[in-house]
Amino acid sequence: MSSDIRIKNDEYNFHFRVAAVIVQDDKFLIQGINECEYYILPGGHVSLGESSLKALQREVKEEVGCDINIEQCKFFCFHENFYNKNGRVEHWAENYFTVKPKTPLPVENWDIEENDNGKTKILHFKWVTREELRELDLKPTSIKKLLVDNKINEFNHLIDEM
Repeated sequence: MSSDIRIKNDEYNFHFRVAAVIVQDDKFLIQGINECEYYILPGGHVSLGESSLKALQREVKEEVGCDINIEQCKFFCFHENFYNKNGRVEHWAENYFTVKPKTPLPVENWDIEENDNGKTKILHFKWVTREELRELDLKPTSIKKLLVDNKINEFNHLIDEM
């Protein structure tokens, strides 16, 4: 049984998630999942009883395969995201952090296979410049705008309503 913080009822799906902005050589690390046509930032659900920083440390290790110093992580955005999906309202509460890996990551793009609560996913990791990011479909788009506009050195509270 998963201990991810997710609540579902007849109308809503609620999720609590953390995400990492990893910058290396002036490039952002973005992640594709399976054959999705859009990208996200690495991260995942917070578990019950787990702090956002501990969840971030665990998710970056699981997905990216590296260790981070949680003391060096900087919380820069709380994002409340609402949208419709398959006839239900998705409500995501997300904490975004800048993250510094303890050791440099590969400079070439790479894929890994992840077991996510019994489901196998192929994660595609790709480095992109700020200019390249402008042309890609990174979700949520309001987070993409913060990265493109270089607003990750200040605190942001974003609410994307339907």
